[in-house]
Amino acid sequence: MAVGKVSTVANPEHPPFTMKILFVSNYFPPFYFGGYELKCKQISSLLAGRGHEIFILTGNYQVAENPNLPEEDNVSRILRYDHPEDSAWMRHKISKWNYRTTQEIIQKFQPDIIYLWNQRDLTLGPSYAACNSGLPKMYQVGDFWQNTYLKPGRKAALQRKVSSILPFTLKGNLELHPAIVVGGWMAREMKDKFDAEEVHHIPRGVIIPAEPDYEKQLHPTPKFLFTGRIDPEKGLHVAIKAFALLHQRKQIEDFVFNIVGGGDEKCIAECRQLAIDSGLGDKIHFLGKSREMAGYYASHTIFIMPTLMREAFGIVTIEAMCHGTVPIVSDGYGPREIVQHAENGLRFETGNSEKLAESILQLLQNPDLRYTLAKAGRKTVETKYTLEQEISRVETLLLKYGHPHSTAS
Repeated sequence: MAVGKVSTVANPEHPPFTMKILFVSNYFPPFYFGGYELKCKQISSLLAGRGHEIFILTGNYQVAENPNLPEEDNVSRILRYDHPEDSAWMRHKISKWNYRTTQEIIQKFQPDIIYLWNQRDLTLGPSYAACNSGLPKMYQVGDFWQNTYLKPGRKAALQRKVSSILPFTLKGNLELHPAIVVGGWMAREMKDKFDAEEVHHIPRGVIIPAEPDYEKQLHPTPKFLFTGRIDPEKGLHVAIKAFALLHQRKQIEDFVFNIVGGGDEKCIAECRQLAIDSGLGDKIHFLGKSREMAGYYASHTIFIMPTLMREAFGIVTIEAMCHGTVPIVSDGYGPREIVQHAENGLRFETGNSEKLAESILQLLQNPDLRYTLAKAGRKTVETKYTLEQEISRVETLLLKYGHPHSTAS
């Protein structure tokens, strides 16, 4: 059962074992919010292409608004979401619904392993159902959604255990492992805060495009790029302020800063106004969302990721790097693990527009450095962050923990 279409990854040998894999995710394309859900679809599609039978259990987001949604044989969009404004009783009902619904799908599909992706807004119902099923399970953690429902530490775990014996509550031994995490820093936190005993670090991977034109780094008018969700945590305002500082000091003249993405409308409006007030309305362009990013990466010189959040990984960074675009990223969490300062990109103190301005100026004044960093960035992705590496490592773990079936005739 294939799930959508993605570019295929070379797999010279058909796996000798296959499995029935149940994916559980809060959102699933075509209705999604970000890269977490897009990666879920990509991985499920690739595993289906390798011979595994896939079923997707996801939430009912946008289902009512799209009555003509094509029927999907291997996707069930029936889980419900809880909301902060809901009463405790309503959240309890949603949790029980999601628990029973997951149980029913498990019974119907009879998976060899349950693969739990982002559970934010789904309550702990699906997780309890997976843990209580007695079947192998695997978490894919690219966002600490569990902070919404679980306080870390042994005391909180004891409180959950006591709560589980009360009437009407979900019962069982909730374990957040084995788990795959996308960042090394996340592996440490899963173990320290959530007592996860088996945690595997598998970074994101991308399809490697054709060799880029590194000569773009020698062009006298650099083109800067920001891409992704626009909200206060992503720090776009930090980048705009950095350009404003350089503009005020007359250290930058001819440049283009293109912003590709959508998100929080209030934040977008504030960033637009900040650009205008800084006298950069003709230099900074808001281009909206795009699903065809390759052309943007290929045509830009420098990629800026000024995130303020605890970024799990930052796949946009490696997407830019594999197209020969030099990254300047916040110095923390996922971006820090990808970018080695002055080796394959630059890092700056998180949230510090002055330091970001210094990094921008350093690259502006040194096209040879840009050229060197661009080539090193491409090499980094080819060595560590290919989609083939990611899917092979994921498949190996699922086969290890699940109940595979021989494909031998």
